[in-house]
Amino acid sequence: MISALTLGPVSSSSAFPVEASGAFTTNALIRGEASGSFYVKDSQVFLDDSENITGANSIKIGKVWIENGTHGEQVSFMHETPGQGTRVYIQPNGQFLTGVKGKEDIFWDDFKADNTAYRVMTFATYDGVNPGDGVNYPGYNGKVLFAAKSAAGTFGIWPAIRFGFNDDNSSGGGVLQLGYHDTSDIWRDTLIEGCWRTGIPVTIGQTILSAFKLYTAASNGTTGSTQPVHTGGTVSDGGVDWTYTWNYQTSAASNLIKPYVLIGNSTDRPWKGLPNNRFWLSQDAAIFNGKLWQFLKNDGTVLHTISATLNGTGMNITNTVNGGSLRFDSSGTLPFMQYNGIAVLHAQKAISDLSATPSIKGTSFALFNNASPTSVTSFTEYASVQELRVTTANSNTTLVHSTSTPGFRLIGGVNRTLTQGEIIQFSINSSGVATQIDGTSGGRQLVKTLTTDYTVLSTDSFIVINHATLGRTMALPAASANSGRRFRFKNTGAATAIVDATSTGQIFTTSLQNSVNLTTGQSLQVISDGTNWLSF
Repeated sequence: MISALTLGPVSSSSAFPVEASGAFTTNALIRGEASGSFYVKDSQVFLDDSENITGANSIKIGKVWIENGTHGEQVSFMHETPGQGTRVYIQPNGQFLTGVKGKEDIFWDDFKADNTAYRVMTFATYDGVNPGDGVNYPGYNGKVLFAAKSAAGTFGIWPAIRFGFNDDNSSGGGVLQLGYHDTSDIWRDTLIEGCWRTGIPVTIGQTILSAFKLYTAASNGTTGSTQPVHTGGTVSDGGVDWTYTWNYQTSAASNLIKPYVLIGNSTDRPWKGLPNNRFWLSQDAAIFNGKLWQFLKNDGTVLHTISATLNGTGMNITNTVNGGSLRFDSSGTLPFMQYNGIAVLHAQKAISDLSATPSIKGTSFALFNNASPTSVTSFTEYASVQELRVTTANSNTTLVHSTSTPGFRLIGGVNRTLTQGEIIQFSINSSGVATQIDGTSGGRQLVKTLTTDYTVLSTDSFIVINHATLGRTMALPAASANSGRRFRFKNTGAATAIVDATSTGQIFTTSLQNSVNLTTGQSLQVISDGTNWLSF
């Protein structure tokens, strides 16, 4: 470290004499004419004839030094008095309104060697119009610009900015990223290693930017003097062969370069193919009780809010215009959802292709509108577990009952020609079996009336037993194959009717029993729990 200097007359060809002792004070002009020289005049230190550090009482030449440090050559500034903090001022010369007031640039590339194609990080203060894009941002008493950019043939393919901990943001330390990146496959899969320069050692597989294009080294060597500009194949620059990889200058490619903010770990990256996503959250987040996410209309007024309840037991999604809300709550024994002023809408799909096996992909409500008579035998493109309501705009569609898989299991076991206004509901399993679980015809429930013994089908729902003299037996299907299924019985006849489960599981009323007798006027409702039939 140079702690003190004694300077004599300096010419453009002489060096500064240095002594081990003595103070550095002068009011005389001591100046070197060579580039990079400095001089002292009237207690001010001047660098390169133009940039100056004023106030020799604040910064002493004995406390500014260049030396080998832990990370190589370093420039250090230190207050002359031990135990004092150090300040560095970058300020404008005089007062003025619009413009840059102070600026610091840190380069990735040798700016002296090439002041056209380079990458730079800028930290600047300014008033009025943004010096970069010429746009005025009103409402602020001064602005700070912290940015990274590329120039010339790398313009628009920007360096990323990371805020975090550790020099290299390792170990998950890079918690905030700012980027202006290519949202295609190229960006995610390519490690871009800077601008093309002449005289750079390169190994196979390394990539560079040149003339708004991306190139991959196809050979080892030192770059030559011919800059790569080709748009196909492999071409030598005189020292290294470069394979064309991507052209950022085309409209299709440039439209995929978009900015983003990401909060997460240093290794997290935005996913490809989503150019319009500006904010990415790749790790867990928390919102305090009672705080809001607000969704705005174009005029800035709040339309929707998402909030956690103050007691921390639920979440509300609210429409602030009409007061509609959806609430999730877990304060009681069971969690629940509460609708308030919200219409529950179903995606309707019109089916008019005369197909015997129409698609019901992505819908919960199908409207048949076939122009001519059509028999429908099954659905296709169904979900593994799907509920579907079916209606029709005319009487041209007939649903065909069958025992096939896939196929329809219709109440009553007969084909059903749909009539306008009728709604039928199905439960569809992973094999495509569409079981009718309810249905209306002009607003009436579908009822089966019987006067003979009958084995109840899984597609049945309401059964009326009506016989004047003979008791009729209604044999339930296996409870184990009909878990959750419900049947309702009503005896309107003079004779006693029997609901029997002797071979299919028992019926639980106040205890398990094989059958239940229904006298005239009595009703029974049973639901399978997967083992037996439970009466209600």
